[in-house]
Formats: sequence, C-alpha cells, structure tokens
Amino acid sequence: MLSNRELGYWLTGPVRAGIPRAMSTETPLLLALDFTGTLVFALNGALTAVRAERLDIFGVITLGMFTGLGGGTIRDVLLDALPPATFLDWRYLALAAGGGLIAFILQSPAGTVDDGDYGARRGRAERVRGAPRR
Repeated sequence: MLSNRELGYWLTGPVRAGIPRAMSTETPLLLALDFTGTLVFALNGALTAVRAERLDIFGVITLGMFTGLGGGTIRDVLLDALPPATFLDWRYLALAAGGGLIAFILQSPAGTVDDGDYGARRGRAERVRGAPRR
C-alpha cells in the first residue's frame, strides 16, 4: 500500500525548484500538437487493423489506442518525464479511442475482398498451374 507521500510522488512527480518533472503541455500550441499527434497515430493504427487484420470494433479501437498512446508514453519515459502525460489527462485516452472509432466507422468496403474477387484470383491460380478453364 502506498503512503500519501508516495502516491503524491507518482501522481505529480518530484518537484525541482517548484517545477514538476511531468511533461508540461500548458502552452496551447504544444497541447494542440500533442493531441493532434495522438489522434493521427490512433487513426493510423486503427486503419492498419481494419485493412490488414479485419478486426471487429473492439480490436480496431484497442489497436488504435495502443498506437495513439504508446508513442507518447515511450517518449515521456525516455525523457524521464514521469508520470507520462497520457496518465495525467483523460483527453489523450478519449482522442485515441475516438480515432479508433472514426477509423472503424469510415472503413472503406473497397479494402475488403468480396466473392467476385476471390473467384477471379482462384481462376488465375488455376490457369497458372495449367488446370483447364471451366
């Protein structure tokens, strides 16, 4: 069990000369860029999940959240800005989940393989192997 002092350390980080070590996103421009990056990377991961793996909505949102939040978390850990900004502000989680949801809703049916395409590919494979045409 964490004491109040230890819990405060993990929530706000150590203070040096009145400045917390956690990443400061108080500047509106930095905050907007950070949110934009989170949303774009969440969309990227979710679209990859839709196109490559054909996952359901839960899988798409989960992979979108992993890609959207993972990069910023790794960045903060490498810069020793602990705890990561992702864990301090709920808007990061909401943007990452929203990006996954947007990708799932706007998925293109052109990325899926329908029966006609499968039959055409199967016919080409049979002709390559020398099987007679039907």
